[in-house]
Amino acid sequence: MQMNDASSHLVLLPSPSVATQLGGVLAVSSGLIGWISENHILFSSAGVLVGILVGITGIYVQLSRSRQERKEGRLRLAILHQQLKKAETVHRSQHECD
Repeated sequence: MQMNDASSHLVLLPSPSVATQLGGVLAVSSGLIGWISENHILFSSAGVLVGILVGITGIYVQLSRSRQERKEGRLRLAILHQQLKKAETVHRSQHECD
């Protein structure tokens, strides 16, 4: 089975939409790399600020989660305490009947 020249070229060429997307990605990435190299101080400062914001957000989320876990723990203890009182009452009433 032999392929003619036109079909072999069709196989090697990407579709127009893929070529357009690859060209766009290449243009954006080269522009971004150029901007970073020209503004590296601004870029590193922005990175530091983002890092600080992520850290503060992480601390806030952890503290909120810790408060919620403490509330849930107190609620579980209160439920267990009620169940224990109920079990003691049932136990005493059974012994009084004997």
